[in-house]
Amino acid sequence: MRSSGAGRRFRGHASRAGGVPERAVDPLGSAGQSGGIGQCHPAASPGAGASAGSGRRRFATDGGTFFTGRPCQTLSRCVPRGPGVNEADFVVVCVVTWNGGEVALHCLESVVAQTYPNFCTVVVDNDSFPADREALRTWSVAHPDVEIVWNSANVGFAAAANQGLEYARTQGAPWMLLVTQDTVLEPDALNHLVDAVRGPERIAIAGPVVVDRGTGQVLSLGERTSPWLLAFPRRLVRYRRADSPYRLVTGLVGCCLLLATELVHALGGFREELFAYYEEVDLCLRVRAAGYRIAIVPASCVYHDGWRGYLAGATPTSALLKARNLLLVSREHLRPWHWVVVGPSMTGLFLATMLGFVLRRQWRLFGALCRGIWMGVRGHGGKPRLPCSECE
Repeated sequence: MRSSGAGRRFRGHASRAGGVPERAVDPLGSAGQSGGIGQCHPAASPGAGASAGSGRRRFATDGGTFFTGRPCQTLSRCVPRGPGVNEADFVVVCVVTWNGGEVALHCLESVVAQTYPNFCTVVVDNDSFPADREALRTWSVAHPDVEIVWNSANVGFAAAANQGLEYARTQGAPWMLLVTQDTVLEPDALNHLVDAVRGPERIAIAGPVVVDRGTGQVLSLGERTSPWLLAFPRRLVRYRRADSPYRLVTGLVGCCLLLATELVHALGGFREELFAYYEEVDLCLRVRAAGYRIAIVPASCVYHDGWRGYLAGATPTSALLKARNLLLVSREHLRPWHWVVVGPSMTGLFLATMLGFVLRRQWRLFGALCRGIWMGVRGHGGKPRLPCSECE
């Protein structure tokens, strides 16, 4: 992992070579091919990994100290629920929150109501407003088995997800369910996801069907994530059907993902330079390049607040991040021949978005979009610095 500080240049990972680093020859383990859920490798020892002075980003929290790329040593070992639980089926559910208010609490209620018997929950709060943190503390009184990590700053969704990933590794969990705060799960959602990854396929990421919480419209049955399609609108290229018990796809919406803990760790985790947006696109591309598979599970269902495109519900921060991160991910994964198709489509996307902002006289959004494009062209990632409090 690398620091997510502003101005940090975006550099390649082992995915450039299309393989998993040598330290993890097969992170899913032999159990993944014989019908098991996957073999969990032991977490690194407390002395392993980088020290505070090694250049890795250190995240100080009230509930524990995390180093990106090494386990947290101060959080307690969570206990799986239910009699006769199997450690090989153990799942850590990680919910990342930031100024979520009641929306985040609804998400957490749906998580603790899961019928799956073998999981525990950790919440990573990205320095929410005091009122939201107090609401979360009040909620946690009634749920003492839920671990909460209080970040002292908004380190970004990608870095917070990596904190959850390291927590899952310290718990010895082969799988981690990553959930965004604006997602509500059906009670049996986790059950169906775990059932799907028990098969012989080398599935590294599984996701549910995503439904709009307001309209009931199906938002995603899997995404077509390919270097050729990065700049095309998702609505035009997503999958239209899903087979039971699962269907292999090339990408998923990032609101709810069941991740193979050790494999994602071996691939470098989520790219913290992206801060937020497109982090799941980047991960799906790296997972498939490493020879593993991604599946949509139609029996598993979650409800999401819907899409926020460049125009609908855009803020200066989101406009900057989406433009910048699209370019950063493209720089990482595209080869010269891909740009023949992606270049014109990306140019058209940016010009159409700029025109929309101009017609609406949304000059702050227009300026943020232009800045995001400039940062992406130059390869600058990290937390954006804007004259607003959106990401503080």
